[in-house]
Amino acid sequence: MKKILLLLGVVMLGQVQAQVTSSQIGPVLVPKYAGATKSSSGDTTRTPIIFRVRINGLKPNEKYKYITKGSDTTDLKTRALSTAGAGNMITFNSNGTFKYISSQSLSTAGKNDTFETNLMGEYEGWFGLINTSNTRFAAGKTIYPLFVALGLTSNDTLIGYCADGITFMDYGTASTNATLVWGSSQAVGKSFVALYDVTNSAGVRPLSIGLVENSAVSAGWKSLTPTAVKNKVIGVTGMWSAFIPNNLSGGLKRIENLNLSNGFLAYANNDGDGVWGPSKKSTVNASGGAGSHIYLLPMFQEAAKFVRQLTARRGTVLMVGTKRQARDTVATEAQRAG
Repeated sequence: MKKILLLLGVVMLGQVQAQVTSSQIGPVLVPKYAGATKSSSGDTTRTPIIFRVRINGLKPNEKYKYITKGSDTTDLKTRALSTAGAGNMITFNSNGTFKYISSQSLSTAGKNDTFETNLMGEYEGWFGLINTSNTRFAAGKTIYPLFVALGLTSNDTLIGYCADGITFMDYGTASTNATLVWGSSQAVGKSFVALYDVTNSAGVRPLSIGLVENSAVSAGWKSLTPTAVKNKVIGVTGMWSAFIPNNLSGGLKRIENLNLSNGFLAYANNDGDGVWGPSKKSTVNASGGAGSHIYLLPMFQEAAKFVRQLTARRGTVLMVGTKRQARDTVATEAQRAG
């Protein structure tokens, strides 16, 4: 089988040095940025690094076990596979089974996960990492998701990386730092949110990608996250967190909710000026870091809050139904509300 692929014996897998390839790991949705970690193993600045890729050039209808890490340019050029990359692994299976794996290994049970290719020898899915105190995840550094996979029946071997690099930013108040953004939603738990600085995301990489919570998600890395994420997001159904760079002159303009199973868009909220909702939460040139974070309500909750405040001041609400099928319902509810 001809392919740009490093074919290795299983015994040699952890020992070989090689220039690995990016040709088999196609980026589908890879964020530009991720939250940096400090040099201490006890830091609380870590949030999941989530990305979606398409792996190709494998055996058709084959199950592979795999590991993934965050690699730097030195890993990709010179390091042995046994020492290449860093970070702990998060697996997102389309059936809703998530795993948090440290000390990844193809040879140790429970330290890897599996995927199965289609008839074309391809697999597309969500993958993730939690950064460690390794210097690869320091502010200003860039990592490339590295994959090592082994066919369970064929011993077909893949060593490849995604060429879309992810750059790390410190939380803080400076223009070169990032600010935590979190919110509540009606999104399905174990789906994803992608944040953009444009209203049309076609062909644009997201600033960051976050995870929509439910009670079964994120317990493995809870202690490593910022305080607001730890106390108000993790384990609370519908809550999500991500972050934005502080130097967005136009602010955060689009938030997408993406499906776990296929990565398709479920819905999106746009705000062209980066100032969100009636409460006017500005995301323009943010400076809150992880402490003075930005909390965004769903648009319908923002609207409901605005209406409550308006009516409390004895203001007037005009209810309009522009679609024929909505007119009777709108009229009935307007009369009921007085």
